Formats: sequence, C-alpha cells, structure tokens
Amino acid sequence: MLFSSAVQPSIVSLFSSTGSDPLFLFNSSSDQSLPSDSFVHLLHDKQSEPLPPDPHSLLRPPEINEKGEDGSESYGYELDQTVLHIQSPTIGTTYIQCPPNGGTVALPDRPDAVLGIKHPWMHLQGERDDQDDDESESKEPAASPSSSFAAVRRQWGSSSHPPHPTGAIPAAIPTGKYSHVSYVRVYANCRLRRIWFADSPAHQKVPWEFELYSSD
Repeated sequence: MLFSSAVQPSIVSLFSSTGSDPLFLFNSSSDQSLPSDSFVHLLHDKQSEPLPPDPHSLLRPPEINEKGEDGSESYGYELDQTVLHIQSPTIGTTYIQCPPNGGTVALPDRPDAVLGIKHPWMHLQGERDDQDDDESESKEPAASPSSSFAAVRRQWGSSSHPPHPTGAIPAAIPTGKYSHVSYVRVYANCRLRRIWFADSPAHQKVPWEFELYSSD
C-alpha cells in the first residue's frame, strides 16, 4: 500500500492545485471520442487562463447563486489561485485518480496500487459545474466536490469494489467497517483546489496554505 508503511501525520495532503507537480500521484482519464469537450487542465480560477490547447474548448462553470441561512441571496467567489478544471459531457469517463491505475487490492507485484490512508475524514475544496447535476449525484465516495469553493467533509468506509474498467460510476456506496482508503477518484464536472485526509472532524485547525483566497 502506498502510504501504509509511512508514518501518517494528523493531516495528509493528497492533492494541491498550487503545488509544483499537482498530479504527481494521479493519473487522468478523458473521453477520447470528445477531444474538444473532455479534458483535465490546470488554470487560474478567476481568469480561466491559460486556455487549454487545441482542440479543447473551455466551458466556465456558471455563476454561483445560493440561498443563505437567512434566505438571502449568497454568491460564491472565484479564487485568485490555480485550480484543476475537469470537464466532460460524459462524467464517468473523465476523472483523476490516485493511485494511478490502482484498485482496492494490493497485488504482490504492485504494493502501491492501494493508497492505504487510515484517516477516516476526507476533505475536498472544489467548485462543481451543475450542468450535469442529476448524474453527478451518483458519484462514489471521494468524488463529489462542492457547489462553491469550500471544504466538504465526509466520513466513509473503505470501498469493496475496484474502479470499473470503463469508468462507470457505482450505483451505491459500499458499507462496512472502516479500514483504510483504497483510492480516490474525482469525476467531471468541477474545479478542484485541494484534497486532504485528517484524523479528526472538520473543525480541526488546518495549515494556512489550505486557506482559500478569493479575487475580491
């Protein structure tokens, strides 16, 4: 297992869009039949630049407009930071995954095929493009970003099923006693800032570099 033999601190950062090599521990997949619409690309959230190379055509997520706790209109913020843009009309085919080509079982010749992170709390900072909202609700654990840039906190047991070879999204979330995180897969359509694991709930203080900085 990728992390099982390492000392795991209270916070384990798996992905940061502002790092020197954000996808070092990940592989990416896209729909090869849709070369203009399906891709993974790093860009500045506010500016939506640099544009992806041809033939990719960038679609910007719609303006965030949500109801606040008092019923008033509440608007999200664009970040003055680099984010990972994951886009596709076919959600199940386009994603990033860690470990690359991993699954739920550590094979003798591939001990790094499973993450092995033992922390029960997973956090994501992301923004979802709601154009495919009905389908996006069926995402598996570790795959659902928020509708605005904020930390999303969930607790899951380990998956009992390996990733489907076609990228299909499981119909149900596996249940059972928690052991470890086998893999993380984040599907289109979203912009992703950070993924990390923690050994305590969401109110835990996080390092300053985990903070979100808007452009306003």
